[in-house]
Amino acid sequence: MRAGSAHRPGRRRNRAALLVLACGLAGCGGGGGTGKAWSVPERISFANGNVGAPEIAVDTSGIATAAYQDHDGTDWVIAASRYTPGNSWGSPQGISTTPSTSAIGNDVDVAAGPTGEAVVVWTQKPDSLTFDSAWANSWTPGGGWGMPQLLDSTARLVDAPRVALDASGAGTAVWVEAAPVPDTDDILRGRPYAPGAGWGSQFSIPLMQPTRIQSPPVIAAQPDGRTYVAWSQTFNSGISLFASWSDDQPPIFNVTVAPSPASIAICAAFGSSR
Repeated sequence: MRAGSAHRPGRRRNRAALLVLACGLAGCGGGGGTGKAWSVPERISFANGNVGAPEIAVDTSGIATAAYQDHDGTDWVIAASRYTPGNSWGSPQGISTTPSTSAIGNDVDVAAGPTGEAVVVWTQKPDSLTFDSAWANSWTPGGGWGMPQLLDSTARLVDAPRVALDASGAGTAVWVEAAPVPDTDDILRGRPYAPGAGWGSQFSIPLMQPTRIQSPPVIAAQPDGRTYVAWSQTFNSGISLFASWSDDQPPIFNVTVAPSPASIAICAAFGSSR
């Protein structure tokens, strides 16, 4: 946990020094207790790297994308490896900008589209004097990985970016912007994504009170595009669970809350502009 985020215990994922090994249900390895055969593990990260925060997503055709923090021998990067059914894992590829040492955060998330598309989001500091920012890169059929893109435009510490894609390959990324004063006035922001068009305008999900967001948000998208976001937040005298949904592009989230401050509150969002 780096300076600037010490007041946010539990949000950062453990930066473990581990080696990413991958195995799939390829039917070519030792059997497990369920009767499924696992393949022999393969190293899919950089040789002699130092991996942390691995995430993986698989599309309906079986194409898998793993994203993780790694050291490529020169710099810390966000890297990605892809698996195609009938082949094997491809070589790892750095998909982030080349930063100074230790400028890559350890919050990584990945989502898969219907025909091989993938979107990866992560946190990264442009230099040693600024807060973490939210970044993204996308893989498209025929185009491969694009250029990394900065998602947020704020001087606040950005944390816990998450992303989800629907059946068309469109999606939404969300993240937390921490308040300068601990435990007050956190912001939940995001941007929509469309294949071929890239990232749309930034939006905010309204919060019921200007308080601390206690946990990383979680996000999921229905095949038809409806997107759900849930998070826990300090609310009155306790911590409540909130949820919001939107059918719009860009999303319009309007949150309501159950009246009991002592209970876990599930919120419905009604934000259609159509």
